[in-house]
Amino acid sequence: MDTPTVKPARVVIVGAGIAGPTLALLLKQKGYFPVVVEKVRDMGNVGIALSIHPNGMKVLNRAGLALDVVNGPPSSPPTLAWDDYTNTGEFLGGPASSLLAGFIDRYGWPVIGVTRTRLQTLLIDKCRQSGIPVHTGWRLASWDEVGDGIVARAEDGRELHADFIVGTDGLRSRTREILLQKRGVEVQEPMFTGIVVRGGQTPTPAAFDTPAIRIYYGATTTVISHTLEDGMSVWGLNYFEKTPVKESWSTVLAEDLQKEIDLTLEKLEGWAKPVREMVSKTTKMMSIGLYDRPELPVEQWYYGRGIVVGDAAHPTTPHVGQGANQGLVDAWHLSQLLPSCDEQSAKSLDRAELETIFHNLAAVRQGPTAMIVERSREQGKLRVVTDKSPGAKERRDDLIRSFWRDQDTFNQIHDMLYNEPFEDKEGFAKMMRQRQE
Repeated sequence: MDTPTVKPARVVIVGAGIAGPTLALLLKQKGYFPVVVEKVRDMGNVGIALSIHPNGMKVLNRAGLALDVVNGPPSSPPTLAWDDYTNTGEFLGGPASSLLAGFIDRYGWPVIGVTRTRLQTLLIDKCRQSGIPVHTGWRLASWDEVGDGIVARAEDGRELHADFIVGTDGLRSRTREILLQKRGVEVQEPMFTGIVVRGGQTPTPAAFDTPAIRIYYGATTTVISHTLEDGMSVWGLNYFEKTPVKESWSTVLAEDLQKEIDLTLEKLEGWAKPVREMVSKTTKMMSIGLYDRPELPVEQWYYGRGIVVGDAAHPTTPHVGQGANQGLVDAWHLSQLLPSCDEQSAKSLDRAELETIFHNLAAVRQGPTAMIVERSREQGKLRVVTDKSPGAKERRDDLIRSFWRDQDTFNQIHDMLYNEPFEDKEGFAKMMRQRQE
């Protein structure tokens, strides 16, 4: 008797940021037929840059993207240090500052700085090369369960039918909103943290001779920089704003760029020379308000044949550099919990089993992600000091110095993050050897 042909399970992934296309690539490897939809029509100029940490690099490698990110062209060098300074350039670091150079040995992968546009383009191109449809300008209006699957409808009336739906659509996730409404849960607005980041892309100053994360701490503001690819760096000025500022990812228009540069330099009068040099030579700039949300209970990550992951489930501020990375870790765990889409497992994609898989993912990920969201909030308070009492800045600076003297605590924090989602001690070295062969 002929073996029946098994139709690959179809999955709609809402959001073509970082986690969504990565999840699509991972599921494609397991025999699924993913379709990615994205409300933004033109993905070519969104955001500035990202830090991909060892946990995220491991997932990108399994998705087939790590070599392209690191080696390019253009190439993104491994980050070798994390140096903290006062705003005038006094070094606040200590023995732990140089531990990033050992991340490849300790975790198998380095921290990499990469422009958001480049990484997003690599992911979308890889999806399309792998036969994964990516529909831009597709804004989700609703999704409903119909029979043994779901139907997702766009605002313009287009429909997609699938076995299940995954929302990776960020802070203001429409997938999440619909899911919570189905559970009868009130949908709360994101919370403004009181911090705005004005940032840009710029040629790396000559003084920055080592690829590094550098943070300059002022009295009430902080400037962060990270080395990117192709001789470029990203910088971000963090400051307090009482009135909520939109979390727009749109860049400043070319005709307004010099005016914004001059306004930023006014805020940085008397700061260290490399900081002012970065800002003065900025080629691309944007301002965003920073938002997060209260943690979701485990059972609110999913409903029936739908689930949210990444920033759609646990949006966080960028102060610990884990937003995109935690979305990548979510994508990995979900791809591993779902069965391979073959003859034996195709029948397991019923509603009850999907809910069990979704529950297990949320149970594994809710605790760690909630802790990271809270830790990022606390880091934000260190970077933007609103305490006006005498000595507040000095107390903050002393706290930073004490952290960098404590190598054990530094390692414990990063072991927790970077041993996830799996061990891959030889990953980077193996990839680079294969590149040379």
